[in-house]
Amino acid sequence: MQAIFQHGSSSHTWASTTVNITKLRVLALFVVTYFTCGWLWFPVFLLSLVGYIFWWGMGTGWLHLFYPDKQIGPFRFQLDDIMSDERLVRLTDVSNSPLIFKDRTKYAMYGIPKHDKRKIPFLAFVEGYRTSEIDLKPGSDLQDELRKAQNWSYNALTLSYLKFVVLGYLPDVIRHTRKQDEDQVKEHYNRGNDFFNWFLGPTMCYTSGYYLSTSDSVETAQYQKIRLVLNKTKAYRTFPDGRKLRHLDLGTGWGTLVCYASKHFNTDSMGISLSEEGIKYCQENARGLGVFERTRFEVADYRDMGLKAQSHIGAGNKYDVITCLEMAEHVGIKNFSSFLSLVMDNLADDGYFYLQIAGLRENPKMSDLAWGVFMNRYIFPGADASMPLGWVIHQLELAGFEVHSVETIGVHYADTIKSWYNYWLSNKTAAIAKYGEQMYRTWELFLAWSSITPEQGSCTCYQIVSNKNLNAFDRRKDYFAEGKRNYDFDGKSAAI
Repeated sequence: MQAIFQHGSSSHTWASTTVNITKLRVLALFVVTYFTCGWLWFPVFLLSLVGYIFWWGMGTGWLHLFYPDKQIGPFRFQLDDIMSDERLVRLTDVSNSPLIFKDRTKYAMYGIPKHDKRKIPFLAFVEGYRTSEIDLKPGSDLQDELRKAQNWSYNALTLSYLKFVVLGYLPDVIRHTRKQDEDQVKEHYNRGNDFFNWFLGPTMCYTSGYYLSTSDSVETAQYQKIRLVLNKTKAYRTFPDGRKLRHLDLGTGWGTLVCYASKHFNTDSMGISLSEEGIKYCQENARGLGVFERTRFEVADYRDMGLKAQSHIGAGNKYDVITCLEMAEHVGIKNFSSFLSLVMDNLADDGYFYLQIAGLRENPKMSDLAWGVFMNRYIFPGADASMPLGWVIHQLELAGFEVHSVETIGVHYADTIKSWYNYWLSNKTAAIAKYGEQMYRTWELFLAWSSITPEQGSCTCYQIVSNKNLNAFDRRKDYFAEGKRNYDFDGKSAAI
């Protein structure tokens, strides 16, 4: 947080002093709540911290929103604070703004009257665009305009989103019960398989692909990703007793990974998900691919993976490979350690755990947080475990895992979502006809925005391979196959 106070002709930057004072205040807030509020200390601390950030931390910033040119007391403030990445800058040329405000009264201060050319808060634009109160000029592409958003908007948390953080996001983070997880996941993934097919395309993979060439289609990238996952976890292994490799996929989506593993790696694979619609699709797809008898799909919570393992591979047996592609975010911060303990309990001592997880950077900017809050509010409610890499690695090691490898695939995700965005635009008429214009616009924003954030580092996605950190784990087994593991794309299995 930085504030520049101008008094007369002198100016002084208080950045380092302000940061140190802020740290002391937060520490004092933690100590007071921890020792005075009993078991309620954590929610009280969070709510108090939010109050501090948005009232004390903002200082006179609220006045600055309404009176950007006013001198407050003896000082003139130029604020570059925790609420915004940039100062409240005016539009230099209103004619360059791509926005059309359908409600001129509500949005009168943002780039319309000649006497007031103020930029619009980006989240205010998001809400206006979702509800069709704001549109783009004819011929404009949403993704292209979002890349130039700094020219016509600024980043700040609006009152609507602040209310959501306090009344929606924080309570969800604290509770994260089984019922909450089930309701939120089903609301999203049971929407309709046609809905997801309109942007995911024929592979029905709701996770990042892996590109080896700029000419790769998103379908090729998805199968390359699946083959990479299976190579990284050594799913090609054979066993002396002739049994198949035992594989569990958590949050299996529409089952593409499980079907591919069974067909091309001859695995004994099971996928679980909370979505009834998704599991029905998995079973039908497996039947069409001729692997129905060799795969298993069940509607189940990840908390029940132990029970499902007993019915799938028999009591006393454990999985050689457990994969979890972008489901762990839904587990939540509160339950993450217990989730990893369950994985540990159900993984063989010589097995591999593959975790693909999205996360924000360690020192997020306001634009990063704005994207994260939007995603939690409208796209993935309850998916609050999208954390920096260091946090995820720490949790894995605390649970007893040894991290084998980490690969950042953020730009692969950017290209994946760009293809999803184009698919979504091509199905605009059908999507609006069945799900309404607001739902269509919300997903248009999600896809357009989310294909940009990995490029600028706001968020990314990690491929993490781990094994149990045991003395007896054979770390030299398949040692010379490490290179092949990553780059064995022979083109023979480019499609399922």
